[in-house]
Amino acid sequence: MRAVLLATVIGVVAAGCSLGGTGSSTATPTDAGGGAPPPLAHFRGEGIEFDYPASWSHRHPGIESHFAGPVIDLSTQPMVDPCTTTDATTRCSLPIHRLRPRGVVVVWAIATTHPLGAANAPKGVHVRITRPGSCRTVGGDEAVSATVVVRHHRIYSMGACLRGPGIAAGEQAVRAMLTSAVSVD
Repeated sequence: MRAVLLATVIGVVAAGCSLGGTGSSTATPTDAGGGAPPPLAHFRGEGIEFDYPASWSHRHPGIESHFAGPVIDLSTQPMVDPCTTTDATTRCSLPIHRLRPRGVVVVWAIATTHPLGAANAPKGVHVRITRPGSCRTVGGDEAVSATVVVRHHRIYSMGACLRGPGIAAGEQAVRAMLTSAVSVD
């Protein structure tokens, strides 16, 4: 059995990292002219759907651990495989090594635990921001973590790292994505 350290912005430490997950991500054309919001892409999979900026790249499958199942990784820059194996040890981290200026990286996962238990988890989006938080390791200036509880007490974790300048725009895009998240039955 492999010992694994999963060091993501959502702060999950686990054993047994593997890659997996399904879902689809498609561009949704919108008018970007005249001060309109930027074009959006749409993700639907793993029981959740949401919109995110179409300029962000997506990577499937994401990271799986004992505490979370992968959903999707998103970033404003090219991503790499988040897991490396040396001998019998696999270590997983964010799907980027270093955030570029104005960079954003987002990791979505299905949370298999909640401090209050799934049945008592309050529905909605619960956001926490730290500066620089765990994002310091990739050159980030701000960490945004969120727990998203949708219908049927499904719990998702979202972690994002942002780098300036322009953190406010990145944070606004992350918050809009979180607001658009809904359960898929």
